[in-house]
Amino acid sequence: MELHQFAEIEADGKSILPPPPSFSRVPSFPLQNDESINPSVEYIGSEIQKYRENNEISSLVFAGEGEPTLRWKSLNLLASKLRLDLGDKTKIRLVTNGLILSNTNEDRRELMLNELKSSGIDELSIAFMTSCPEQFDLLMEPVSHEDDELKDKQSWHQKLCHTIQDAVKVGFEVECTGVERQEVDKHATEEMARELGVSSFRWRPYFP
Repeated sequence: MELHQFAEIEADGKSILPPPPSFSRVPSFPLQNDESINPSVEYIGSEIQKYRENNEISSLVFAGEGEPTLRWKSLNLLASKLRLDLGDKTKIRLVTNGLILSNTNEDRRELMLNELKSSGIDELSIAFMTSCPEQFDLLMEPVSHEDDELKDKQSWHQKLCHTIQDAVKVGFEVECTGVERQEVDKHATEEMARELGVSSFRWRPYFP
């Protein structure tokens, strides 16, 4: 995994992001220990430090081809170090499909969101692909462990809606994103996201 797959540095504006990945099976917490996975927290931190020697960082984004929350310990550790190093003026944003945060109970989800907030992350950009639960499953293809499905009858879309609402309550500035697919009702999707309390909605181009 290269640096750009885990953390993306922004000098100005917001870049066009790749489509969020889907999971054939969404893991539950606790996740496996990720401290030995490359790139290490130390390596990413050193690369960002090299960049800072000749550039001013106005915002920093955890994003990329993978799902950042799969490396939960590394994500929070690196965010904490960067917050101390960069100070309060630099915004730190996490781009996520929200599935890891949604695949847990309400109490655990609140703890996880507070952990992200305490680590220094200010903003969340959450993939909200559609207002239709059935269409969401078709687009994202999330599958829980069988035991989890028996215990929880909520749809993945409902779980994600609760995650977005909880993130707003915790104090994050929350942006939702979607992919411009012809079959998706963009107006209905944006309206539902606003009802959940998000501050903005951004559409990404669809690349078949």
